[in-house]
Order: sequence, then structure tokens, then C-alpha cells
Amino acid sequence: MEVGWDGDGKFLFSPIPREWSYGQWFQQIITSTKEQGYELVLSATTAWENVPDSVRQEITALTGEINV
Repeated sequence: MEVGWDGDGKFLFSPIPREWSYGQWFQQIITSTKEQGYELVLSATTAWENVPDSVRQEITALTGEINV
């Protein structure tokens, strides 16, 4: 699925988008985590580090962000 895990930083990552957008890769990450028995969701406490606003808006538009 081309989704990787950084054990030192404790985060999932995808390759730099080629044909897919960042939002589509985020959906791929969500799918791969479900296959491993985990549910990855965005919430009001999601930490967005080094993510441009345009990418965050794309991801939240595709997946929905919980605003509590």
C-alpha cells in the first residue's frame, strides 16, 4: 500500500504524491490502518505539524474533521 511507519518518530507516512494528492494518500493511510485493526480519525486534538493549510483543507474536506 506504500504506507510506512517511522518507529523513531512514531508516525505513519506516504510517499511524495505522484498521481495521487495528499488527501488521497491520507485516505490510503486510513485504509491501511483499518486492515491492521486500527481506526485512524481526525479530531479537534489532531496535531498538524508542517502541514500547509491547503493540504489540511484537502484532507479535512475528504475525510471530515471533528470540531469539538
